[in-house]
Amino acid sequence: MVSREKIDLHSFSEANASYLLEKVKKLWITAQVIQFMFFFQRNKQLAILVTLIAIGWVYNFLQVAAFTPRMSLSQFGPGMNALTFLTSQPPTAMSNLISSIPLCSNFGPSWTIESLGGSILMWFGMVLAMMVPTLLIPRFLRPVNIQAFSIFLFGYVCIWFIFCIFGVALQWGLQAYGVLDNSLLINNSLASAVMFLIIGGVQLLKPKLASSPRCPKLSKSTQTNATLLSDDFRAGLKRGATCVHSCFPLMLVMFVFGLMNLVAMVFLTVIMYLMANFATGLVTRGPGFALIVSGILLLGLNYT
Repeated sequence: MVSREKIDLHSFSEANASYLLEKVKKLWITAQVIQFMFFFQRNKQLAILVTLIAIGWVYNFLQVAAFTPRMSLSQFGPGMNALTFLTSQPPTAMSNLISSIPLCSNFGPSWTIESLGGSILMWFGMVLAMMVPTLLIPRFLRPVNIQAFSIFLFGYVCIWFIFCIFGVALQWGLQAYGVLDNSLLINNSLASAVMFLIIGGVQLLKPKLASSPRCPKLSKSTQTNATLLSDDFRAGLKRGATCVHSCFPLMLVMFVFGLMNLVAMVFLTVIMYLMANFATGLVTRGPGFALIVSGILLLGLNYT
C-alpha cells in the first residue's frame, strides 16, 4: 500500500512538474506586476518618466528591427553586432506594429514631407530614450502637484524638441554633402576625426552655466492657477536649456557612432545623466578630452 502511494506520487510529479512550474511563474509575474502598479500609484512622477523612457527605447528598437532584414547590424555602427536577437524574424504582432507606425528617417539624398516627419520622430525618440532619464533624481521624485510636474516636463521636452529640429537640419546637410551614408553613420574616418575634434573642443570651451545642474522647485500645493503653472513651465524650459547646454555635444557624437546605434545610445545616456546632474570637472570636461584624443588618434590612423 505504501509503495503504491509512492509510485502514484512519483508519476504525478513527473507528469505535472512543468505545468505547476509554469503556474508558479505566472503567479510570480502577476504578483510583480501588481507590486509595480502599487509602487507607481504612489509615485506618479516616476510612472510618467518611466513610460516616456520606455516609449523612446521601444521606438528605437522597432526602428532597427524594421531595417535589419535589408541591412546588417554592423552597418548601424560599432557594437551593434551584440544585438543579434534583432536579426531574428519578429512575431506577427510586432511586424504589424512596425508596418503601422512611421519609422526612421530619410535614407537617401532626396527629402519629402514624410521623410522629414520620420526624421523628427527619430530624433524625438532619441530624446525620450536618452534625455528624459536625466530627470530620474530624488529631487524630481518628491511628492508634488502632478499637474505642476506635467507642465514642467512639457517645458523640458519642448526645449529638446527644438534641438531635434536642429539635429534634423544637420542630418540633412551631412547627407546632402555625402558625409552621412544610408545607415545614418558618417562614412569617412577623416570626417569622423574632424567631428570628434570639433565636438570635443566645444565641450571643453563652452562656458559653464551658473545654474547647472541645480533643480527647480515645483509647486507642492494641490491648488493650481495660471501663475503657478506658468512658473512650472518656465522651470521646465530652464531645466531643458541647462541640459541642452550640458549635453548637446555628446548628442551630436551619435553622427559618428550611428544615429540608430542602440549600444552607443546606452553608453551616452549614462554619461549625459552624470553630466546633467553632477557638474564636476571630471564629468563635464572628461568627455571633451576623450573626444579630442579619439580625433587625434583617428587623424593619425588616416595619415599612416
